[in-house]
Amino acid sequence: MLACSLAAILVVYMIGVAQVWANAGTGRGVRTREAVAFGAGWLALALALSPPLDEWSEHWIAAHMIQHELLMVVAAPLMAVGAPLLAAAFALPLSARRRALTAFETQTFRSTWAWLTAPLVVFLMHALALWLWHLPALYDLALAHENVHVIQHLCFLGTAGLFWWGLVHGRYGRGGYGVAVIYVFATTVHSGVLGALLTFSRRIWYEPYIANHPAGLTPLEDQQLAGLLMWVPAGLVFVAGGLAFFAAWLRQSDRGARASKLLVLLAGIATATLSCGQPPPRGAVTAAAPPATTAVGPIPGSPDAGGPTNPYAGDRTAQGEGRQLFVRFNCSGCHGGHGGGGMGPSLRDSDWIYGGRDDQIFSSIVEGRAHGMPSWQRHLTADQAWKLEAYIKSLGTRNEPQPPAQ
Repeated sequence: MLACSLAAILVVYMIGVAQVWANAGTGRGVRTREAVAFGAGWLALALALSPPLDEWSEHWIAAHMIQHELLMVVAAPLMAVGAPLLAAAFALPLSARRRALTAFETQTFRSTWAWLTAPLVVFLMHALALWLWHLPALYDLALAHENVHVIQHLCFLGTAGLFWWGLVHGRYGRGGYGVAVIYVFATTVHSGVLGALLTFSRRIWYEPYIANHPAGLTPLEDQQLAGLLMWVPAGLVFVAGGLAFFAAWLRQSDRGARASKLLVLLAGIATATLSCGQPPPRGAVTAAAPPATTAVGPIPGSPDAGGPTNPYAGDRTAQGEGRQLFVRFNCSGCHGGHGGGGMGPSLRDSDWIYGGRDDQIFSSIVEGRAHGMPSWQRHLTADQAWKLEAYIKSLGTRNEPQPPAQ
């Protein structure tokens, strides 16, 4: 049963990734490193639940701790960053995928999922699962009953997966890289405290290990080793994750600082421009006028030059044809019904991750983006891509084409 479940998880993911890559091109939609991360996480999951380790965990607390840490600290984060939901959606037949995505697009589901994966919620869920299941009464119950043991493992894997998903999902995570740093280090602290309590305790917490403990380490020494495994190696993994988020936060802050400097510069230029036509104060000394120059417009290729504009901008017929393309290629599968947002960002507001100019949106459609947007170059002509862009730009405006009456 376990082997079949593990095989099913891997097969579904592989089918989904193959479908995404068949439509968008290899490495697009689901990045190659995301697929590799999911595969590594699956291997860690298979190792944690393998018969040898499962058997050792019945006699050694340290082996049981290794099993739990593989689930929470290795398998869960790697699988969470591997775009599992996108792969699972594309593994479904097209009709079933559309029905599922229609259900997922309801306000009730979206609100529930947003709450369930909020950083504070997943942090508390994972902390509660970790501490409650290590209480002697619940831990002993899991050792005595296999069904309870399965529930324990599902709680560890599920809450840890939601924890990492809630921190990394989206452009800058659900709460931002700075918030992610706080929650990761907070998890490091409270899990380290639990490991330290196990390490320095002078009594055995879990009685079943007293009667069935093999020769070698004493049960207390075995418990101390288990506590050290939770405290040090697992803690180092969290520290590494926290440092990665911290580095991303610094890069994000640096971009923000550069943007602020640019705004100050532009404000200065605007002020200088507005004051050019004003006469100097009486008595002020003025410099000689510079030689006259001829305005030639933006230099081609410069940031101010922009790119081509949509030839179908404002064309209601083209917008209607763009809507048909939106439906035909199931764009709502990622961006939600009428572009309201889902696994992908909303298309109905002015917040464009890769720029909102006509040429930038066109480039996102045709070439794709590394963070999840597949390339549609092999499926759309340039003319169709411009019409699709015209429809997208009409979303949320009075010119938005309405769906045909049912």
